[in-house]
Amino acid sequence: MTEFTVTEEHIALLQRLCLDTRDEKPQISSKRPFGNSDYYTDVLKITDNYQEPHIEDPLNDGDYILTEEGKAKAETLLNETQTALQILLTNLTIQPTTYTKQNRNWQEQTQQIKN
Repeated sequence: MTEFTVTEEHIALLQRLCLDTRDEKPQISSKRPFGNSDYYTDVLKITDNYQEPHIEDPLNDGDYILTEEGKAKAETLLNETQTALQILLTNLTIQPTTYTKQNRNWQEQTQQIKN
């Protein structure tokens, strides 16, 4: 059995995914999943994680350079969002909670009543 906890960050990313329908079949753009080509920055901005994992550009032109920590955080969130998307498509609903995968289906865990 596999468990996965959906967070507000995953939901925010799912809400911002860009569908590409140019080939008459919906698909998520692999190059620009959130509309811009710099998906690291997109992920961090969407999830309000942009303040910490970057440093100011030494050229002082207003741009930022992401740290390795920031890139790693963005990559982790992006990879986890694939699982969150599977949960959404399986259940046609999603909320911040833990889900359990049994066979090919994801189900929300229910809390056991303690006596």
